[in-house]
Amino acid sequence: MTKPLYLHRSRFVDYTPSSITALAFSHPSTISTRNSFTETLRLAIGRSNGDIEIWHPRADKVWYHETTLKGGADRSIEGLAWTQDPREFGGRLRLFSIGTTSHITEWDLLEGKPKKHMDCNGATIWSISAQPRNLDNVKEGEEDEAWQNLVVGVDDGSVIVVGTIGGPGHLSYVKTLTKVSAKSGGRVLSLAWQGRYKVVAGLADSSMRVWDLRSGQIVQRMSLGREITRGKNVLIWAVKVLANGDIVCGTSSGEVLFWNGKNYTLKQRLRGHESDVLCLETNAAGDMVFSAGIDMKTVVYHIVGGDSRKKWVELGHRRYHQHDVRAMAAFEGGDISVLVSGGMDMQPVTIPIRNFLTENHRKLAAIPQKPVAMTVPEERLLMTWYEHEVKIWEMDHILDVFERDEMGLGLENEENGRKLVSRIVINNEENITSATISPLLGAVGHLVAIATTGEIKLFFVRRSKKASVQALRVNKIPIPTDLILKNVKNSSEDSDSESDVDEDEEPIDISITGARSVQFSPDGKWLLVISPGSRILLVRVNVEIDEDLRPSVNFEPTVVELERVPRKEIIRPEVKKRSLETGNHGQYKRTIVSTAFSSGSRILAVTDIEGWVDSYLYLDDEEDQTADGQWVVNPAAEAMPRLQSTAAVIEFRPATAQTTKLLSNSSKSQNTPLVPDDDRLAIALASPQSLLEFHILTSKLTPWSRRNPSEHFPNSYKRLQEVPSGIVWDLPLNKASGPSKERLWVWSTNWLFMFDLSRDLPLPPPLPTSASEELTVGKRKRGGENASGKPTGGFLVGRTTGTNPDIPPPGSKPGKPQPGTFIRPPSPPTEDAMDIDPATPAVTLSATTPHPAKQTVSKQSTEGEGLPFWHTHKYRPLMGFFRIGNRWNEDGAKKNEIELLEKEEDEEDWERCREMVVLERPMWDIDLGPRFYGKRDWRT
Repeated sequence: MTKPLYLHRSRFVDYTPSSITALAFSHPSTISTRNSFTETLRLAIGRSNGDIEIWHPRADKVWYHETTLKGGADRSIEGLAWTQDPREFGGRLRLFSIGTTSHITEWDLLEGKPKKHMDCNGATIWSISAQPRNLDNVKEGEEDEAWQNLVVGVDDGSVIVVGTIGGPGHLSYVKTLTKVSAKSGGRVLSLAWQGRYKVVAGLADSSMRVWDLRSGQIVQRMSLGREITRGKNVLIWAVKVLANGDIVCGTSSGEVLFWNGKNYTLKQRLRGHESDVLCLETNAAGDMVFSAGIDMKTVVYHIVGGDSRKKWVELGHRRYHQHDVRAMAAFEGGDISVLVSGGMDMQPVTIPIRNFLTENHRKLAAIPQKPVAMTVPEERLLMTWYEHEVKIWEMDHILDVFERDEMGLGLENEENGRKLVSRIVINNEENITSATISPLLGAVGHLVAIATTGEIKLFFVRRSKKASVQALRVNKIPIPTDLILKNVKNSSEDSDSESDVDEDEEPIDISITGARSVQFSPDGKWLLVISPGSRILLVRVNVEIDEDLRPSVNFEPTVVELERVPRKEIIRPEVKKRSLETGNHGQYKRTIVSTAFSSGSRILAVTDIEGWVDSYLYLDDEEDQTADGQWVVNPAAEAMPRLQSTAAVIEFRPATAQTTKLLSNSSKSQNTPLVPDDDRLAIALASPQSLLEFHILTSKLTPWSRRNPSEHFPNSYKRLQEVPSGIVWDLPLNKASGPSKERLWVWSTNWLFMFDLSRDLPLPPPLPTSASEELTVGKRKRGGENASGKPTGGFLVGRTTGTNPDIPPPGSKPGKPQPGTFIRPPSPPTEDAMDIDPATPAVTLSATTPHPAKQTVSKQSTEGEGLPFWHTHKYRPLMGFFRIGNRWNEDGAKKNEIELLEKEEDEEDWERCREMVVLERPMWDIDLGPRFYGKRDWRT
């Protein structure tokens, strides 16, 4: 019998990303480095709410959002700069930012929060720039020349030089360059370096200044002239210095001006914009310049002609943004040649530099790759968090929604099917980093934990005694300040130790430690806290409810800290030398990015940026229920191999009803709980797109993963460039309940994939080399693929330069959604078919219904079994794909999960997943605010 899966397609969550205000790559683009790519390359994206996102542009064109440095109330990132310490001091890469204040902030990437603040004499800072690196050998006695200085421009006309000597956390005042009179409107709006000892600044008085760093004096003043200013002050918003020393500036009059870098005379002026030019960028060779601003256009200029008659011309322009463009950053290295721009429309856009007019751009998601939402399926609750606010929504049962629709009720009410039942606003300055919710047995309420980088807060949320009141009541729970921290160390290497656990104790106030991530265990007894520095802390929480439904929350006096497994890397001398040259991020690569509990709450797994997986076991005495258990490092954790890339998301396979009983290892030294299904961990890699499943207790691949290596995954999955954001298991509650169903759903911001793990993946068909090898039935495909696996379609040929090769060229029609159900095309099928549901309140996905016509098949198609996977791109941008609702049986009856936890009943006919909530946040539904320039709404 076909069992439908109902989807609540929801767009009511009012999550609004912040606008992009600053961009900066960690490495500069120069002629000497444009042919090499470094793995330490990072992109920092500053936003108007004070957050800084750290992205990893990988060589395989996948852009992974590794972490976010959280800002706070009334903070904004207005400028970013990277420096690299000298080779002799480790070559550490350091990130600095400015806002609408008088401070420079250095950020600690590992801790995720500021490391150092420096006040610049109380004046508001408008611009920042880092001195180019000294690549020459430093003479004895001139060691300070190996360090990079920072210069900042302030609103009183000053340019202040700040030293970075001493390494991370060290900032010092060096000097103030000759001040420009503030009466003439001398705000320093933009800065750039001409070599290592000259600073070029764009001001608000229709002029530019050039300072000599060594003397501190102004060596040249370049005025725009009356022909350009026409009696008004023209603002110079952006300044860049080309590879040959020439200077380019963008003005508030919409012009881009080119200046001779030797005699500082105006060479050429081009009016490519109809309003302010807010940002400029150039390629490594210095023969291409990009400009953007308020009129939303991105214009590229190219130099043409011989040595004696060179001139700049406008090569072309395009509109990639829907609002003001505030920032640009460029990098060229190896196969990557990319320009990144961003602004008020919140989405970073990657644009090819080398093939600006012939290669496609790509928009990165404004929605976080890490979900900012979760559900409580048992209570049909959906919780979201953003900045300083947490909201909890209650979702109606899908059958109730159908009933109201059939009766014609609520069709005009946009709030039909859900209601906002709680809203929690915290009064912290810092933005929320993470939140989690856990139901209590007996449906008496929920525990909610909210974390920032400086504090953790706990709340008890319950329903009102009055049936007419739908809102949840919220009570804050104080966290004790006198807890004891017990450090659980891995001592497997100590042969003299009789115990497998060493313990150190010290006092800790868990409420002010802050956290980058918090998570309750499935049984609600443990609160996992990942500190800003990626320490693993576990807090035991016991909740008692009195007759009046008032909670009494007790904390175990001991907070358990689990030690990370030490990882020894064998670094070749040439690799170490290269890391000193190209820079490194220190221990930042050990930052924890994903966590997961097993369904029995006895296994914990964490993963870091570098690709290591650490796991821990909870051991107790089953015969003595009064004895306390203890967390230990998994003995097999050291045998876990390092993953090929970062694990974007991990999730344990839920245990079925027949496998919830714990077994014990026969070893006397390790009373390890062995749960046949409970230790199976699914891992979705960030890049390349692949799925792995491990037995954590043995650190070995499961039989399914061994039979299905990455080569077996469909091409449509391996080509995806968006990193996975979540995993949902769809398994029966009881293995004996009819046909085995083992579905694994993987979702990202732009796609949704399903794999049937009860079957093996077929080898993908060979990629067609010509159009004649492929036959289209019903609807024509948008393009084939070349031998390298890249789509052609007459537009993209050969390798790309770091943007998106899969987007169709301008003017082509995107693929029209195809109606249908779960796909079972003839064999051998193509894996590009996808299911698109009609615009209804819910969609039924069947595992047995054949797909209608309109599908792409090969010439040798014959009848056979369908594919063990399915995918769609309809739901985007996707904020979440979560299980919601009660457990169902085949007759459509619904059953509360809390009842199943309290009573042992027959679960043969009950399913775990029948309703899912698809949480979307379309960008067209977000108010971008009024445009400063709106005379023309044109398209290219």
